[in-house]
Amino acid sequence: MTAIGGIDHVIVLVRDLEAAMAGWRDLGFRPTPLGVHSAHMGTHNATIVFPNRTYIELMGVRLPTPANAAERAMLAVREGLFGFVGKTADAEAAARQFQTAGLGTGEALGFSRPVALPTGNVEARFTVARPANEAAPGAFFFVCQHHTPDAVWRSDYLQQPNGVRGLVEVVGVADDLDALAEGYARLWPGQVQRQDDRVTIGDAGPALTFLTPAALRARFGDAAAMGSAPRPGLAALVLRGVERRRVPATEANGVLLAIEP
Repeated sequence: MTAIGGIDHVIVLVRDLEAAMAGWRDLGFRPTPLGVHSAHMGTHNATIVFPNRTYIELMGVRLPTPANAAERAMLAVREGLFGFVGKTADAEAAARQFQTAGLGTGEALGFSRPVALPTGNVEARFTVARPANEAAPGAFFFVCQHHTPDAVWRSDYLQQPNGVRGLVEVVGVADDLDALAEGYARLWPGQVQRQDDRVTIGDAGPALTFLTPAALRARFGDAAAMGSAPRPGLAALVLRGVERRRVPATEANGVLLAIEP
């Protein structure tokens, strides 16, 4: 599907956004100021943006709406990695491709949020397209077209105090790798690699890797204890930084962070 690129950002759902922002600051990150999405979305967020044009989105629910039913369902159980978002230069074309593949309705949705920049207030505008729920096993997935990228990757927030420079891998865990590979092959034909204990998806930007539970423990050790996280599901983020560091999920709203030099 040519309208779908690599990973743009990941979504971390939190119950208390301001508390989460404070917690990530304690980990050496610098979230942007809290932003409020369009009313029909019912959500608000803060982003941790990186020079490699990726970011982590901390998201909470302000008001229940039909558009945030899935977010509310997850938050009723736990916080953590909710999904990943693909890059696209044309969300309308991506929506049509989803429809052609039998994975969506062919509809794209526009929304925005206000951003206060040093040069004045602007509106960050997006168009997104989402396939059917089952299209991306273990994750909420959609593609996002950025109409105002400079309002997202703010130059005054790109440098993180802890030296992290970018998201380089999203790691999930799954029991049935064959079923998972089959599902993702419909989204990214020819870009799904199946190995003994893992599935790697995509060939551009940050990698998306699903591991068996044993492989996850072998890679991340005791920090890989995922508690109530479902399988398949997203478990960890690998970030490019200055020095090697593991942040257990209990310290980052249910997300295991692996910082690698």
